[in-house]
Amino acid sequence: MVIEALFHGGWRNRDTWKRFGLKDETAVAGIKFRALKRLRLLAERRDPSGTLIPSIAEATGEGATHLELGVMQAWKSGRVSCPARYWVARLIAGKLPQEPEEFVRFHLEEMKCDFCQANLDDLDRMETTDQDPFLDRMQASTVDFLRSQVGSERKRSDE
Repeated sequence: MVIEALFHGGWRNRDTWKRFGLKDETAVAGIKFRALKRLRLLAERRDPSGTLIPSIAEATGEGATHLELGVMQAWKSGRVSCPARYWVARLIAGKLPQEPEEFVRFHLEEMKCDFCQANLDDLDRMETTDQDPFLDRMQASTVDFLRSQVGSERKRSDE
C-alpha cells in the first residue's frame, strides 16, 4: 500500500509514513528506493535495447539524463496495481481474505481509482445471487490459465 500511495496517489513521504504508522519519512524513502531499484532491474531484463534504463536512472537519482520517467502517470495508465474485477467481486461478496481486502479497499477508497470504482459500481448493481456464477466462471478460468502456464513452463524446461 505504501508503493500504491507513492506511485498511484503521488503522496509525499511525510504523509505516507504517518498514514501507515512507519518510523519516519526515511522508512518511506527506503521503500521507494527499493521499489525503483527493482523496477530498474526488471527493465534491464525486459528491455535489452536499454531505452528504459536512462529514464529509470533519472527517477532513482543514479545518473543525470534528459529523459524523465513519469512513474505516477505510467502506474495509473498501466493500471499496475488495479485489482482484477474478480477481486472486487469477491470483496463485495465478502469472500476476500483480510490482507487482499485491505489493499483493495485502500485502492478503491483512498486512491479512488476511476477504473476500479467503475468495476465496483457495475458489480454493486448485480444481485448477490448473480455474482456467484460470475465468481465461479472467474475461478475456473483462472485455474485453466494457471494450468496452461505450468504446462508451458514444463515444456520450456524440457527443451
